[in-house]
Formats: sequence, structure tokens, C-alpha cells
Amino acid sequence: MRQSALEVVFKAIDISLEVNKLLFTSLSLLVSAGIVASCWFAMGLLWPDRPVYALAIAPLMIVLPWLTLVIFLGALSKISYQCASAGQHMTWREGLAWAIHHLVPLALTPLTLIATGGLVLLAQAAVLLVGRVSFVGELIAGVLFLPFMVINVGLTVAAVFGIWLIFPIIAAEETGVRTTLVRLVRLVRDAPAKVAGYTAIMVSAGLLATLGVLAVILYALSLTTGMSGVGLGAQKSWEILQGVPLVAIFPQLVPIQSYLAPTAADVSLSITVARVIYSAESFVLLAGALAFPVTFLFSSSCAVYLIVRQGELEREERRRAFETTLLGQDGERTLQ
Repeated sequence: MRQSALEVVFKAIDISLEVNKLLFTSLSLLVSAGIVASCWFAMGLLWPDRPVYALAIAPLMIVLPWLTLVIFLGALSKISYQCASAGQHMTWREGLAWAIHHLVPLALTPLTLIATGGLVLLAQAAVLLVGRVSFVGELIAGVLFLPFMVINVGLTVAAVFGIWLIFPIIAAEETGVRTTLVRLVRLVRDAPAKVAGYTAIMVSAGLLATLGVLAVILYALSLTTGMSGVGLGAQKSWEILQGVPLVAIFPQLVPIQSYLAPTAADVSLSITVARVIYSAESFVLLAGALAFPVTFLFSSSCAVYLIVRQGELEREERRRAFETTLLGQDGERTLQ
């Protein structure tokens, strides 16, 4: 049965609001952040004495979190697709095993798409260098403007909107890097308006829901910091919270901070331990806040793929029916 865009959005919201999926996404974000923090800490320890080893860790700070996110989000996409398409429920162990088995296309296809887009733009720039030639070059550049414009429209739709269909394509068809890119280009080419429109609806709905969630969390966080000031005392509370990364980045979360004296450079052991605990809790809170938009994005991308794929199947059925009708008419003419 064909689903409307609104049904797609509500189905994605329903899937992404499941507690186990939110916890799974939060765990993936926390593990990735933990890997980055561990690599950064190791670089800090090695940098003064062994700068070569410290620089060797830098690529790991990018590669390991990327692979971790790919595995977790690939599993989330597979589980969401199975739930949205057939109502089947996979276990997280099955989802993770599937993601590890398909790690190469999951990790390399988005990077390949971005690299391909960059190469296309470089090729266009190289070809348009002919425009520097007087008269002939200007005419050639003018003739190529419209074809390049059409190519760039497709490239933009594929890069901005179609990239979210990569994981659903792999989850549904279990394709490799090359085949996934071919399928993505075909879906975008055959139905660019649907891909862009449904994705825009998905992002708009997710953005509104995310703003609501963040507003509640930030308000609750502001209340909690205020109660901490009442319990611990304003100065001591600010002394602890000042060392928390989330508060250091957004000091507006503590409204009374502008009326307090700056803390000393040397703090007691208890204050240091409290800062570590507050920092860990703030990272958990941040991961929980980001879990919903991430889960919604990947769940709704699976739903959008199902709608676009359904339209593709309907076009194929109409084409086959048309061909069958033509063959039947040709057969009748032959008999006559």
C-alpha cells in the first residue's frame, strides 16, 4: 500500500522514539566520543617526549570514531529498515554482526560519493580553463554552462539529499560500493523531486522535534545547575561547573556565573573528582540529546527509501504493462 509523505514522517518518528534505539544511538555516540578523548589524551602524554608517536595517533582519532559510528549506525539502519519494511524486529547482536559483515561498503561509499563529487568539480574547473582563450574559449564556456548546471543540480541532490539513502540501500539490497553508488544515482536521476522533497520533509520534522527536545533538556539543565548552587553554595557550585566542558563552552547555562569571583588555578582533589563526574554526566546528557535526531534521521531515511523504491517498482510495472499491451496488439495484427 502506498504511503504518503506524512505517513513516512510519523512512521520514522514512531521508530526513532523506541527507547532501545535511543539507548543504542547514545551508546554509539559515547563510544565514539570516548575514542576521540582517549586518542587526544594519549597524544597529550606522548607529545613532549615522542612527537612522532603522538602524530601517528592523530589519524586514529579520525578513523576509529568513523568506523565505530559506521558500525553502530549501519546496524541501526538495518534494524530500522527491517522494522519499517516488513515489521520484523532484529536483535542488536544481529544488527551489529550484519554491519561488521558489510563494513567496507558502509564506510567507503559515503567517502567515495564525496570524493567523486570533488573530482567532478575539479574536472569542470579544468575544462572551463579553456574560457581563458579569447573569443573561442568564451563561446565554449558559454555553451558548457547549461550542461554543467544540470550536472551540478544532480550532484547537489545526490550529495545533500541522496547521501542519506546510502545506508538504506545497503540495508535493503546488501550492495557493494560501486553498486550502491549506481543505485543511488539511478534513484536520484529517476525521481529527484521525490528524493529532495521527502528528505526535506524528514529534516524539517526532525529539526522541529529536536528543537523541542533540546529546549526541554536545556531548561532542565539550567534548573539543575540552579539547585546545585542552592545546595552547594553559589561559589563552590561555580567552582565545580567551571571545569565541565559543556559549561565552559556554554557558560550561559549558569546564570549566576557573571556575579561570582573567578576560581583559583589550584583546586582541591574533591573538586577535581567532582568535575570529572560532572563532565562524564554532561557527555551522557549530550549523547542522549543527540540520540533522537540521529536515530530519527536514519530511521526516516529508510522510510524515504521505501517510498522512492515503491515508486520505482510502480514505474516498472506500468512499463511492463505497456509493453505487454503493445505485444498483444502486434500479435492481433499478425493474426489478422
